[in-house]
Amino acid sequence: MFTDTHAHLTDSKFAKDLEQVLQDAQAAGITRIIDVTCNLDSIEKALDQEKKRSRHQVSKESKEQVEIYLSLGIHPSDLIDWNDETSQKIKELAQKNKKVVAIGEIGLDFYWEPFDAKKQKEVLLAQLELAKELELPVIIHSRSAEEETLNCIKQVGIKRGVLHCYTGPADILAEALDYGLHISFTGVVTYPKNKELQELVRKVPLEKLLLETDSPYLSPQSKRGERNEPAFLGETAKVIAELQGISLEELARVTTENAVELFTIH
Repeated sequence: MFTDTHAHLTDSKFAKDLEQVLQDAQAAGITRIIDVTCNLDSIEKALDQEKKRSRHQVSKESKEQVEIYLSLGIHPSDLIDWNDETSQKIKELAQKNKKVVAIGEIGLDFYWEPFDAKKQKEVLLAQLELAKELELPVIIHSRSAEEETLNCIKQVGIKRGVLHCYTGPADILAEALDYGLHISFTGVVTYPKNKELQELVRKVPLEKLLLETDSPYLSPQSKRGERNEPAFLGETAKVIAELQGISLEELARVTTENAVELFTIH
């Protein structure tokens, strides 16, 4: 049984058939999904979907098989949404909703130009401080800014978090692991030509590894060009298990335990 620690269920690509997507995920052995938000719109949609699921569970007097948890945050590509009011809103939502288990997706992205590095760092630091105040782990996006991102995390003193969709250099990976952060990889690790990334997978201790899809993005090799889904996590997991030199069952067990512990999922 797998835990997908990073999916974007509010994305428009899931608008027409989200219920079927979740049913397919359940059939594929996915028991938990963390629905990660990136802006105010996705936060509102995620909370609305959570309310509908809760009402449905009560009316059916049964618990949904795939458990959905939430992570609230403003992505570095959506800085227009960040202000003091947004910070207070996220704080209040996280405090009153037990399904909120993390702050994210937050981070730095120096890949897409033009970008405002100063503003990105200000917003990241503010959200890291918020996570520290709320005692919640963080889900970190970092692209072409791995060293700067890790420096911000250390500056605030955040110890609980995951560098999601890691594709950065080996030395920063080692530094992040030494600091105590978790690491997750997406379907791109299944691409045959991604040998350097596959080598990085081998360097991550099993107790610091998480699984994710980042769906609807970054589909695994057999689904390239198609919408990614939580149900496709198994293909990525199979490759990671082979790189780690363990069985798929062992990988599923340990990474789920890692997720439950990091995100304090009961």
